[in-house]
Amino acid sequence: GSPPRLDRSLPLPLAAGTRLLAGTVLDQRPPRAIAALLGADGQLLDWHEKLRPVPAGERLPFLCCIPEVFAAPLLDFCTRIVGFRPDLEAGDARPPLRSADGVPFAALTCFDNAFESVARHAVQDGARLLVVVSNESWYRLGAELDQMLAMSVCRALETGTPIVRST
Repeated sequence: GSPPRLDRSLPLPLAAGTRLLAGTVLDQRPPRAIAALLGADGQLLDWHEKLRPVPAGERLPFLCCIPEVFAAPLLDFCTRIVGFRPDLEAGDARPPLRSADGVPFAALTCFDNAFESVARHAVQDGARLLVVVSNESWYRLGAELDQMLAMSVCRALETGTPIVRST
C-alpha cells in the first residue's frame, strides 16, 4: 500500500541512530520495486520507487496489449527463466531521502542509473549523494556488472555528485 508497510517482527540489530536502505518489491498490483529507508528499530522512515524497470528483464513491454490467454503463460515462462515475475511498473518520483545526519540523497534501484534523467532530476531536487542499490548476484557471466559500474561513473561525472553502490 502507500505508504509501504513492514512486518514489525523484522529484527534489525542496528545501533541507535543508524539507518538502513534496503531494496524490495511492494506486493501490490501493479508491483513496484522500492528502496526502503529504515530506522534502527525497523521503522519505515521513507522510500524511493524504481523509476525505470528494465524492458524484457523487469517488465514485459506491451504486455497490456496481449490477450490474457497468452499473457499469463508468457509471464509464467519468463518467471521460470529469470527467477521472478517480470511485471514491475514504473514508480513515482519522490523527494530526497535523508541520512541520519540530514544529508539529502536519492536511491537509484539497479538499472535506474542507466538513465541520465533519473540522477539529474534527483540532484535538481536536492540530493547531495546518489545511492545505487541492486542485486547483482546473477551477473556472473555477462557484461552487466561492467555496465552498472560504468553507468555509475557516468552519473557521478554528469551530476558532479558522489555515488555509493550497494549490492
